[in-house]
Amino acid sequence: MNIGKVNKILEDKFPLKEWENKVQDTRKQPVIPPSTIFKLVRETVLFGQKSSLEVDHFGRLSSSLKWHQSNRKIVASDTTILRVLEGFNCDKVREILNDAHMVLEDEDIFRTILPSGRRLKIGIVDSSEFGGFPASVLIVAGAVNAPLDVELYSRDKELLATKTVLNRAKDKLGKGFVDITLGDGPQRI
Repeated sequence: MNIGKVNKILEDKFPLKEWENKVQDTRKQPVIPPSTIFKLVRETVLFGQKSSLEVDHFGRLSSSLKWHQSNRKIVASDTTILRVLEGFNCDKVREILNDAHMVLEDEDIFRTILPSGRRLKIGIVDSSEFGGFPASVLIVAGAVNAPLDVELYSRDKELLATKTVLNRAKDKLGKGFVDITLGDGPQRI
């Protein structure tokens, strides 16, 4: 895969630089800008990385240092990535997810076509501990599965977080923004 070519396609569809600049975190004097952490996380899909440790190892390669224009020995360590993500401004991340959703909605790729020919827009809500950060995530599934919203939660607050992402999506996109919502047992609300 030519990652430069893939990135160019993404840049043609999405305002990636604008999104990178929109991201904020709580650090006072960051050595590694939040935009770099955002880019590293965004690229996990392109590079097939399944953990922050894989991102860490990748970030030590000379090709990665060149790609990210980093003068350091590593773009960002796994511990730095997790620490910075913890301080990300989730409202800004939600804005970016919403912007991406609107672009993809215009492409009409969120429809799943059933054998009968009926087209459905499917929402999936689930929770996980993403690198030690418990969160409930709402994605819209279709030709592309795209996250629409995320809500971090503390111990035993999973259902509340799920209700929050669903209500926020309904408030922003209107009732019936998807034809059907799927979730696992604990997510039934």
